[in-house]
Amino acid sequence: MADGAERSTADAVVVGSGAGGAPVAALLAESGRRVVIVEAGPRLERDDFTGDEGEMTARLWAATDRTDTDWTVMLLDVYPDGHAERVQDGLVRARFRQSMSHAVPVVPGRVYPYDIDLWFTSMVFPAGHRLRVSIASALFPKYDRNLNTGGNNERDTTFVVAHQRLLHDAAHPTHVTLPLIPR
Repeated sequence: MADGAERSTADAVVVGSGAGGAPVAALLAESGRRVVIVEAGPRLERDDFTGDEGEMTARLWAATDRTDTDWTVMLLDVYPDGHAERVQDGLVRARFRQSMSHAVPVVPGRVYPYDIDLWFTSMVFPAGHRLRVSIASALFPKYDRNLNTGGNNERDTTFVVAHQRLLHDAAHPTHVTLPLIPR
């Protein structure tokens, strides 16, 4: 962060395209939450296809103040009228970032790369649509809860709030990889 730059915090960050993010942000703001809305990304100028030549993946560079947490990435197709439909999503549990068979706790505050499998899909993204990437720290009930303690998520009952930090700069290029097939 540059000298003199402000650091802002929010209870929720809504990343949207067109009108899609506004209704969600309004509901969150009405409940007293601090909301940041990021609207970015051009409309597609031509039809683009994803296909079976490779899987969709995401790499996040992130830090948490807890010994375990979840990171989820969801790819959405945003229609010209602003409504969005889920294309695919995936999750990584931080303590299993290196291997699903051996848990390694996170060092609070340390930045790690997280590779997330977004699986395969084959579909057309029509001209005029946009792609939205939603990054969150939970997707319950689709994925099991994470108490952010590093303990037994199925039996323990104590939850703790995790403060997350997502990085995107030259040294930490958070990104999603899509296998596009040219027409």
